[in-house]
Formats: sequence, C-alpha cells, structure tokens
Amino acid sequence: LTLSAHIPLVRLDARSKDSVKSALINLVEHALTVRMAVPGWSN
Repeated sequence: LTLSAHIPLVRLDARSKDSVKSALINLVEHALTVRMAVPGWSN
C-alpha cells in the first residue's frame, strides 16, 4: 500500500471499542486540520 506522506495510516483493532474510538478521534482531528489549512475557509 502506497500512501502520500500527508495521509495518516492508523492501525486499530475493530473488536476493541477503545481502539475504534481512538481511530475515529484521529480521523476527525486530521480532517479538521486539513480543512482549516484551506485558504479562505472560515467557520
């Protein structure tokens, strides 16, 4: 699997509630960081 350096790869155990929760938090934080970096975007 080849991913660009700016795309995070998160390992998780889908059987573990805490692991899934952590992965989802990571995903949302990354999405917000990427979105806030877009020039001219606010709110």
